[in-house]
Amino acid sequence: MRSFLLLALLWGSLCLAEDIDPQKAVAIKKLLEITGAQANRQELTRTFTQQLKDEILQAKMYKNYARYFTLEDIEGLIEFNETPIGIKANRIMPILMQESMNAAQQWSEEVGPIMSDRVMKRLKAEGVLIGH
Repeated sequence: MRSFLLLALLWGSLCLAEDIDPQKAVAIKKLLEITGAQANRQELTRTFTQQLKDEILQAKMYKNYARYFTLEDIEGLIEFNETPIGIKANRIMPILMQESMNAAQQWSEEVGPIMSDRVMKRLKAEGVLIGH
């Protein structure tokens, strides 16, 4: 409801600005900048935009969780995540995932050229020519 109200206010102010004499609009703009109201409007716009993005993302996340988990699953996950090991897992898992991704990237960089060389030699031995 709050998001709708903010959107309505922003839209209303845009519509009103179209009916104002251009010289008067320039003067109003200057006044808003001098008084800091322009910065406040920009902050309100940023806040509203971020809130709207968050609400859209949250709605998508809810749908995804609802698609893959039953109510009983979710209640079980809540129960687990409130235990000491669940709390620790939530703290450590993002770090562990990042370290695992880094290790996979490093392994790929180390093994990739070796595998590529082996494949090229095998193709050449079988008479397959790769464009030069």
